[in-house]
Amino acid sequence: MNQPPTHQELLNASNDEWMQALNEGPHTSFKMVEAMMAATQVSYEDFLSHPETLKARFRQNPVEPHDINPGGRYYDTWHSKTGRCTSFAIKVVFNLNSHHPDSFQFGFYNLGSHRVARCENTNILIDSKSNNGVKVQPDTVPYTFPRRNGPNIEGYWTNGNFQNSQSGQVLNRTPPHSALAACLKQTADYAVLVCAFRSIEYNANGIWVPKYRGMIRWRIASHRMELTPDMGNRHKVSCITFDRTRGNQDTHVECAEELDDFIEECGFRSQWEADGIHLFNRELWKAAIRLWGYPVWSKEELPG
Repeated sequence: MNQPPTHQELLNASNDEWMQALNEGPHTSFKMVEAMMAATQVSYEDFLSHPETLKARFRQNPVEPHDINPGGRYYDTWHSKTGRCTSFAIKVVFNLNSHHPDSFQFGFYNLGSHRVARCENTNILIDSKSNNGVKVQPDTVPYTFPRRNGPNIEGYWTNGNFQNSQSGQVLNRTPPHSALAACLKQTADYAVLVCAFRSIEYNANGIWVPKYRGMIRWRIASHRMELTPDMGNRHKVSCITFDRTRGNQDTHVECAEELDDFIEECGFRSQWEADGIHLFNRELWKAAIRLWGYPVWSKEELPG
């Protein structure tokens, strides 16, 4: 009779899945936006010219449990190589449950702008923003979720729920389709179009750490893409601005070449082509030209 895996073996398996999820694809909303556009019948031109249309139509078509199953409208937003924090957590949990069906009891938690998963049996925490993989987070032990654009989230788990130490709010476990719905809603509400390249690297001590490289972000209201070579210095960006008054076929070729160079130097070709997100970007690009004109290239230093 086979012995059940030890806690260390489950921890090792969890870290393997965490590393695989981070390495195989970028942190990106591209696949999510593409899926929502298809589900709500929003065209590329409609999305770029009136992004609030996607927000409105998505709210009229809520995510159901079957939508994240095979063949469902949003299955590919997590069962693929790319995605955001929620996709990451659902995928890792799915793979762990597939390999160890009797060992885990994961719940998902919506922290507002971030989603994580935690197992009540093992106390293993799946957080895509972790600086060193999965964590063991026992009940009542304080934990801090760092945030770049707001105050950190501080709290602890007790009886399967997350207690926010600052607000006193108790966050109950939520099913995976609800966690994904919250992530999709946030993406639609703010027309988030971001792609951040990442990988696992080893430091001087031979310890592996997650490493983020360059980032691509569409700024729809500004009619442009911003390319950030170094996510440690987000003020310095290169811009591809679609501008009918300045752009022409020559500047279009230059912008396409600069984007290609950026992928090679600040990203990963394999991640850019994962799940066909480069093709989604190509359709956005063509729609932007039809709406706003050919793009021009520039370098800028953002305020702040």
